[in-house]
Amino acid sequence: MDFNVVNLRLQLAVTHGLGAGETPYENTGAIAKVSERSEVKMFTAIVMGASDRDTAMNACSKVAITQSKFESLEVAFAQLYPELELFIGWGMNAQNLKGNAGRMRQGIVCLPVHEALAV
Repeated sequence: MDFNVVNLRLQLAVTHGLGAGETPYENTGAIAKVSERSEVKMFTAIVMGASDRDTAMNACSKVAITQSKFESLEVAFAQLYPELELFIGWGMNAQNLKGNAGRMRQGIVCLPVHEALAV
């Protein structure tokens, strides 16, 4: 299994003990009616790292993610992962967790697998 979407998976696992399913990008894209996986992936990376919504929206606009797509993806994430917190700068937390991979954190074991992380 490919453990993609690491930051999303880490936040759900560490803060709520939840999984993200096997195909988070595809599931989110299907609900948002965004067919390009790369756009969903880019959106995810941006919103998981941004400290506020306006900053995320501005960054998305620079990579051709329209406001309409942004809002559709935001709604899809809320529907699929209601516990997930976007726009809180989670990227820094995830980076720290990945840096300490292999250690036990709040009962969650993390195993680095190439450039991904099994949680």
